[in-house]
Amino acid sequence: MTAIPARPALAPISRPRRIAFVVLASLLAVFTGVVMGGMAAFVATFTATGVDVIHQIHYLHWAAFMVVLTAVPLAVSAVRPTVAAAQQVAIVIASFVVAAAAARMFDPILVVLPVLIGLLLSLHPDRERLSGRGAGFSPSLGVLAAAVSVPALWYAWSEIQVHLAAPLSDPHRGPPEAHYVSGAALLLAIAAVAWLASARTTGWRLPAWCTGLAMAMTGAASMWLPGWVSSFDRVWGTAALVWGIAFIAVAEGVARREAPR
Repeated sequence: MTAIPARPALAPISRPRRIAFVVLASLLAVFTGVVMGGMAAFVATFTATGVDVIHQIHYLHWAAFMVVLTAVPLAVSAVRPTVAAAQQVAIVIASFVVAAAAARMFDPILVVLPVLIGLLLSLHPDRERLSGRGAGFSPSLGVLAAAVSVPALWYAWSEIQVHLAAPLSDPHRGPPEAHYVSGAALLLAIAAVAWLASARTTGWRLPAWCTGLAMAMTGAASMWLPGWVSSFDRVWGTAALVWGIAFIAVAEGVARREAPR
């Protein structure tokens, strides 16, 4: 195995900058996971009644997007900043913006969140390495990332087309729901974060677990509610669940092979 050259040491960051980073990462974790309804959506997935039952799939989509893919890496960053966690947050928010732009949807949060994430990246303790290469591309994870990319893009495109064609009276179109757009953003983010994990930048196991868990959650929900709007159906739901578990398992296998003995 080719040795990876040692990275040059970086100058220590100032205490005020470190504190500012931790505070902002913590606040953003709470904002995305709680204030924007990520945790509430997860609970509502299993407790919805009456007219809200039709939104269960979409509640799960929002929980996976805001909690698993966004709030978790932000919370981890507040405790132990890594390059991969910061890259993941940037990629996920970019997926949200891309999906919204494709659906011709505007909301002030689409400006606020990128600005705040940009500020967070500028404060990152390892910001000089945020655009650097990782430990080397993982072919096995890359194969899985490639396998999920085509169906993920197809699903995202389909959801955006449904959003564009739906009347304002559609309870899933919004505003404020925009359920089709959130589903599209979720699948775009899952595929993009899978590629990020494959690049194996510092702390890459977190993106591997997050994208695998997000896809497994989405697949399980589709198996549970195959006939709901935006559901994958049982066959694709099963495939998504298997892919999510497989991605995490392969990532752990890669990590174990490279662990010091």
